[in-house]
Amino acid sequence: MRLLDKVLDLIIPRKCAGCGKPSEVFCESCASTSYTPRVACLFCGQRNHAGEVCAACKRRSETPLYRVLWAGRYDDELKKAVWALKYEKRKEMAKPLSELLARKFFEVYEGSLPAEQFARHGYFSKQQDMRALKSDTSFAVIPIPLHFKKEYERGFNQAELLAREFCKITSIPLLTSVLKKTKETQEQVKVENKELRLTNLENAFSVSLSNPVAKWPTIILIDDVSTTGATLTHAGNALKEAGAKNIIGLVVAHGG
Repeated sequence: MRLLDKVLDLIIPRKCAGCGKPSEVFCESCASTSYTPRVACLFCGQRNHAGEVCAACKRRSETPLYRVLWAGRYDDELKKAVWALKYEKRKEMAKPLSELLARKFFEVYEGSLPAEQFARHGYFSKQQDMRALKSDTSFAVIPIPLHFKKEYERGFNQAELLAREFCKITSIPLLTSVLKKTKETQEQVKVENKELRLTNLENAFSVSLSNPVAKWPTIILIDDVSTTGATLTHAGNALKEAGAKNIIGLVVAHGG
């Protein structure tokens, strides 16, 4: 622990967002129990080997995403951790949550890409090696943007914090000026009706033409939570129209 962290812990005692354990951000126990070691179609829940959106759901939802991965369910300790980052402004939560994102990413992609591109990672802990990946031009990361008014009110974009930490672990390029949210919308969590959630974000995103996305074989869209997949779908549609080839979603939690 850094000296500054020790001093701050004396002034404002830090506690695990999940269980309240002293001097922790998100303890190993909470992170471990929050992680779900399986993948499935985001829309119907049908389990598969790599998190693909199944053919029926792809037709029904008209999503451009071919795969969505999530680290765990949006409940219990993980829900508390995401809430702490997003609404209690505990920016330090981005690091342990991004480690869960990286763990899920390695779980799916380690066996399907050349071994030299991906070092073997088990559960990330303070004792384990967290060597960064060599830069790989197969992927680029784009965080789901907030409307500028919302980002000003909150003071940060939680998806961008997660993406930055994820990219530190993986060395995958981070693109923060490509996707913009140009339409102010009601927060998805406040839209209870599923059908309204799907239409709430129509035409809400745009892509900067000065930052071509077509040169990247796969775009990784990162967000904190996905329930219906609406945010990822609408953001993905904007990227697809701008020339993106393959788009996957990677989120901390699914549900809500």
